[in-house]
Amino acid sequence: MERTNTLKSPRKPHSEALNLLRFPLALVVVLVHVFGASIPGREQFIETSFLYKETMNFVRAFLASQSVPIYFFISGYVFFWGITLTKEKYKQKLQNRKKTLLIPYVIWNLLMLALYFLLRMPAFASLSPSLQQMEPNFTLSGFLNCFWDANYSVFPLNEHPGSSNIYPINGPLWFLRDLMIVVLTTPAIYWVLKKTGFYVLIFLGILKLFVTPYVDWGYCAGQLLTAYFYFSWGAYMSINNKNMIVEFGRFTRISTILYIFLGVTHMIAAHYYPAATSTIKSINIIVGLFFAYNFAAWLLRHHICKSNEFLSSVSFFIYISHRLVWVILLKVMLMVIKPSSGIAGLMVHFMTWATTIILLCIAFWLMRRYLPGLLKVVAGRK
Repeated sequence: MERTNTLKSPRKPHSEALNLLRFPLALVVVLVHVFGASIPGREQFIETSFLYKETMNFVRAFLASQSVPIYFFISGYVFFWGITLTKEKYKQKLQNRKKTLLIPYVIWNLLMLALYFLLRMPAFASLSPSLQQMEPNFTLSGFLNCFWDANYSVFPLNEHPGSSNIYPINGPLWFLRDLMIVVLTTPAIYWVLKKTGFYVLIFLGILKLFVTPYVDWGYCAGQLLTAYFYFSWGAYMSINNKNMIVEFGRFTRISTILYIFLGVTHMIAAHYYPAATSTIKSINIIVGLFFAYNFAAWLLRHHICKSNEFLSSVSFFIYISHRLVWVILLKVMLMVIKPSSGIAGLMVHFMTWATTIILLCIAFWLMRRYLPGLLKVVAGRK
């Protein structure tokens, strides 16, 4: 998600709902990444533990790939909020994104690279056997690919085998990488949306729903399509001053029903017709945007909760830094707990997830209080 201060506008319910979403979406991102990690004996758990297997299935069906598209949507909405995109405004936006996107992107990829070097030290051999056996790629190309394609980086770990997607060495930061590419082309996005309106979104949506699941675009084209579709959707809503509470609110009931139905369908299809899961997931990601926003608006409308400045602010910090924390925590907890059952395996996942969130919230609070200048740089704060 792009780091911005709390949105301020006459249409406060819009910004309140969006800000309320930031922290829960960050929690989901960390949960999905922790649960998607490999652990020793995981195959055994899948074979022997129904609870373990179905929990993983639930995460993939209801939570995986849901947060980042919403972050792209929010970024598009925020980028064009209350402006006419002139040449001067475009330059100003690029200057701001250099601080909020580019600098954090470079820093946290370098920190991930430094962590890999640290884990190669003999003292940490038990935590990183794969790194110990690897022959690093100490070339300029290897270094530069740390920021583009980790499969050809200094440490070519190939952490996403069989995937046509491309990730930097700090994998979750593909969102920032692709968002920067989209931001560079915002004049074209602005012009196309002004000329074609919602029709270009329909076109991109058709590609996303019915082509991408079955076509290997290669070279991160599928990721860029996700970025352009959801960013442009948010931009369309902002440029045309659409009242999101009204526009999305029309679909409150149907989006709730569909989100649950498609999630359950995905879980069933994973057992009996796995080829259909990609299409089901693509549809439910779109439905999930309506569901998440409407749920946030409902919580605000009924005064159940409200957006919190600290939680909204810490969400971006959690997103860009969480991988450096949970990869170590997970390995340590595996060594300490030594899970031998499905329930124990789930405990390791949940404990890693919760501890990661708590530690990062504490780190953010401490930095904001005692090292605000450093936090401003590493977290892209304005």
